[in-house]
Amino acid sequence: MTSFALTTLLALACTPDEIDLGDTAVIDSASETDTDTDETTPLPLDWHGGTATGLTIGLFSTVEVDDGFGVDDEVQSWPAGSDIELPALSEEDLDPVSDIPGLLIALQMLAVYDDTDGDGQHDAGNETIYGWASLLPTYLGGEIPNEFVLMGASEGWNLLSFSTEDGTPTFGAVSEGSDVIVYDPHPGLVLGGTSNDLAPAALAALVPTVMFEGAEVEALGDGESASAWSFEIDADPPSDHLSWETDESGVAVAVASEVVLAYLDVNGSEKLDEGDAPLATACEGDRAVAALFLAPFAHFPRDFFMYAQILQPGWQLVKVMTEESQMFEPVEDPTHLVLDAEACTLGE
Repeated sequence: MTSFALTTLLALACTPDEIDLGDTAVIDSASETDTDTDETTPLPLDWHGGTATGLTIGLFSTVEVDDGFGVDDEVQSWPAGSDIELPALSEEDLDPVSDIPGLLIALQMLAVYDDTDGDGQHDAGNETIYGWASLLPTYLGGEIPNEFVLMGASEGWNLLSFSTEDGTPTFGAVSEGSDVIVYDPHPGLVLGGTSNDLAPAALAALVPTVMFEGAEVEALGDGESASAWSFEIDADPPSDHLSWETDESGVAVAVASEVVLAYLDVNGSEKLDEGDAPLATACEGDRAVAALFLAPFAHFPRDFFMYAQILQPGWQLVKVMTEESQMFEPVEDPTHLVLDAEACTLGE
């Protein structure tokens, strides 16, 4: 087994002054309760997108990477649509945590995939992954720091989550009230809104960001009045809207990013052309928003943490990352966005 630095994850949310894992009180779980147990722990699942008939749910171990965690070996699998039992663990199954002496941990994650060969194991590169849970089954043993207890942690199985606003970690109980969504298809979305202080003749278009890089592609939607606009996405994006992001291990992930752009139709073509005058992008509050499409993949990216907290295969509307906020955040009200040149800009 390898040492797992959970402090890597905590560092995403906290500065060293905000959380000190050094000279603090601990809960010695081993002294109160024997960590070894033969009992499994039921984990009720919310199959938000239906029963996912024919798919398989896998429980995967994780491995430390520079930006958090990556997916490692598959521990167990079940037919999708069923409730599962988290396996019994002993101290031999847990990893020590660098910089937190005495703490033992098993950080795992759930994903749904198409087990095409029926062998009960995900075959990397050959079997498509269709979704995952943002709540991470996490087993704690040994000496549990007081900081973790204040976050809701206890000995045994917990559900670890991270705030989509600032990355703050929280431990929750594995119980009947667990809101663990593992399969939530995103085949499309609807977005709309108004404009603020734009010319009455301004139009709105839903355009791929690859267009800003010089690609000659068609917008997903165009010609709407910027004063009251709406766009519906009900299919995967065209292939020329996709860009490929490759991690250090060589795993490529296909992503499309679309933004709503207000513009003046200088040449009267009623669509966004070269030479038209861009005016504003869509905002929620002071953050620009984008419709992101993540194509299903057959390899877990090495930096999977960057995807696991908010993104799922398919479409989702998110607030664009900024220097102040390095997290994608979900948009609260997709149909009440504002085209506003003063409130937000892309790339700020």
